[in-house]
Amino acid sequence: MNSLKLILALGTLLSTQAFAKDFNLKCTAKYNADKVLETEVKLANGARGVSFGEAEGFEFILTQSGENTVELQALNILGESRSYATAQLSNASSYVELSLWNREFIMEVRCTML
Repeated sequence: MNSLKLILALGTLLSTQAFAKDFNLKCTAKYNADKVLETEVKLANGARGVSFGEAEGFEFILTQSGENTVELQALNILGESRSYATAQLSNASSYVELSLWNREFIMEVRCTML
């Protein structure tokens, strides 16, 4: 019985990875409407925690969190907060976007498929 559960678990894991794909993304960050970062990122099949830059006290991180699903994270290096956005990327017009704001600033980060 335990070997059957192991085989089913491995089959599920392998089938999930078989559907995952690489993403080529163009990522841009704006701070108070000024572009502070622009870069291209290759997010390989199943990649987790791929840092693609820092700006204005934030580090930006991408993770492939499922079939066609990408998570964008902004880590406040100086503070103690993280913000997340998740999106399904399926074609060239697909993107994942995150906006952060307070009284002093607005930070907008967007990663678009190439």
